[in-house]
Amino acid sequence: MAEQISHKKSLKRVDNEKRKRLKEYYGLKKNGGDAERDSGVSGAGSENADSSGVGESSENVSESRLATPEENSTGKEEDIKAELENGNVDIKTRSLKELLQIQNVLLAEETEADNTIKNTIYDNYYDLIKVDDILREMSQLNSGIVDELRETCTMAQSLMKQ
Repeated sequence: MAEQISHKKSLKRVDNEKRKRLKEYYGLKKNGGDAERDSGVSGAGSENADSSGVGESSENVSESRLATPEENSTGKEEDIKAELENGNVDIKTRSLKELLQIQNVLLAEETEADNTIKNTIYDNYYDLIKVDDILREMSQLNSGIVDELRETCTMAQSLMKQ
């Protein structure tokens, strides 16, 4: 059977991984910059102690900031999906940001449905070709059998007349 190809890539997973890597990169860069600024501001004797302490606290703050948007976005997406399923979306009272989030959720669902359809068509395409070939063979065999049956019937009729 044909090898199954998935048109649906885990976009969310890939995007989250890219975002995480970018956030880690820029977070580390910002933390390094914060530590340098803080060490320049603090006194000469306490430079190392202050910069390491500040670096750790800003690192924890940036990690908590990095984790929160992803958690909030998945929570908001679930809330939006629940509202859409219930039909409780009031467009007039929504902000532009919320409307864009709703649109993104709907587009993601549409893309997922389209990809599912494409996968189904692709998966069943080879089965369709096989069925078509079998039906073509059967119709060719049937025409030969029908011709033989006609000849047999004509021979039987001629024998019955004699």
